[in-house]
Amino acid sequence: MFLYIIEAFALFGGAFLVWRLCRNGGALYRLMWHDWRIKVVIFSSILAVIVTVAFYYCIPDATDATKFIGAAFASWISGLLLFMLVGLGVAIVSLARPEHELFEARARNLLRRQTGHHIDYMVGRLHDVLEAYTAQSTRKIVVLDYDAAEKMFHTSHTTESILKGYLDDKIVNFPAKISYKPLSKPPGGRQKSCLTFLEVNGEKFGDVEEFDDEVARSFRIQIPVKGEFKGRCAVKHRYLYWIKAEEEENVSTSVRYTRELSVEVENQLASSTIVATIKNEQGPDERIVINPGTCQRVIYLTEITPRDKLYDFRLGLA
Repeated sequence: MFLYIIEAFALFGGAFLVWRLCRNGGALYRLMWHDWRIKVVIFSSILAVIVTVAFYYCIPDATDATKFIGAAFASWISGLLLFMLVGLGVAIVSLARPEHELFEARARNLLRRQTGHHIDYMVGRLHDVLEAYTAQSTRKIVVLDYDAAEKMFHTSHTTESILKGYLDDKIVNFPAKISYKPLSKPPGGRQKSCLTFLEVNGEKFGDVEEFDDEVARSFRIQIPVKGEFKGRCAVKHRYLYWIKAEEEENVSTSVRYTRELSVEVENQLASSTIVATIKNEQGPDERIVINPGTCQRVIYLTEITPRDKLYDFRLGLA
């Protein structure tokens, strides 16, 4: 009889557990497989039931309440039944971690579980606000050639950025674009400005494109929660264009929060030394010498908020 009661309450406890795990979009189900505390509670409960059933079958006096072992077993069963009826559900629910729920559930918790179309609208807006930030951005400028008559450098600009979402369990998918408008025309008979490639998470967008006035190319930033590019989006592109020595600005803007940004200049001229002059509005300009065949970091910034002008430096011959 005791065994049947145990089995009945075990089934009831299992059904109750499944019901709790399936609520709120399966949040507790995901929690169970990511939180070792939940696993300990569940596996301990299963082990207790197995030990109880084994004790019932293996010990003849287990059901004889007139003996010590029978009385102890009856007390054990009553405690186990109470735990299966009340304690198991309470233990699991009390270990729930709201930060591991779906983003929409967390957003509604932030809005104090209010309901209505205005709340639905704001939850959707929160999706848009939490788009992405730039974890790291590296720009490498390679000086390929120098036109002495026009006093211009032919340069290659390769930028690689790693974007991440503010929430590591939320898929990010939003439109973006790159664009550039050259300040100087190339010398007569020389190569035009061009966008050589745009690559997003290993996938190329478009072909080589030459331009005179401006170039722009749209794409989508996608940050998955699993797979090869889990939790990040790698964007890489390269421009080739001419810049005037000494006077043309090398500047950059920031459209989203950037944690780390660096700019390197590599000198591939055969015998000429390049000087990078970094403009400083609050003090004297800084000069960095770049010898032939060498590469120097000229800009390094961290924790950057969106703004129009991050830096300004000029390239010239020493």
